[in-house]
Amino acid sequence: VLYYIKEFNLGIGEASTFVLGKKSKNSLILTDDKKLINLCKIELISFTTAMAIIVKMYEDKIIDKKTAIEKIDKVFSHGRYSEELYGFFKNQVK
Repeated sequence: VLYYIKEFNLGIGEASTFVLGKKSKNSLILTDDKKLINLCKIELISFTTAMAIIVKMYEDKIIDKKTAIEKIDKVFSHGRYSEELYGFFKNQVK
């Protein structure tokens, strides 16, 4: 964990999540942290984001369009997503 904190400038939670995810062959890391996302890409570890989960819930008819958009808006207002990513995920809800 300390290696990932120091070498990749991750927080303790992100580094711990990565180490646990790396140990499991079938893991999927849920994160909105850009540094952790980049590390997952480098190490070929599967990951997803909160907005992607919302879109998947909409596609699987677990939530309706209005709820999906409300949740995407809420995640955007509390997170550090770019306007571009926000627009991308919002456009996925059709």
